[in-house]
Amino acid sequence: MGLFDLNQDIKTNWMIKKYALIQFLNKKILLFNGQEPGNLLKPKLKTDYIYLTGNPDVDLNKINDNFDFNMLVIDGSNSDNLITGVEKEAKNKGISYKVLKRNNSLISVSN
Repeated sequence: MGLFDLNQDIKTNWMIKKYALIQFLNKKILLFNGQEPGNLLKPKLKTDYIYLTGNPDVDLNKINDNFDFNMLVIDGSNSDNLITGVEKEAKNKGISYKVLKRNNSLISVSN
């Protein structure tokens, strides 16, 4: 198998990725980098996680209007200003979130 590019569609026995939507077994993730996935927004799209990356121009009201999700994940590559602003807005709206900045991680390549 090998490494995948985030811009390519992927289909394996355990994962499917089409555009910005990823499904690992029974978990669904939307990669949100500021580019809306077009016609996928209506009706409200159900996903487990929304993953913010690439310093997107984020409007949590618009995200809430278009997606039914359990947790907002903010990756550590976003600017500190964006992370702070989204954290504050998420707290005010009662949105569950997790910031992946300064977290320990392990990347392993399997054969």
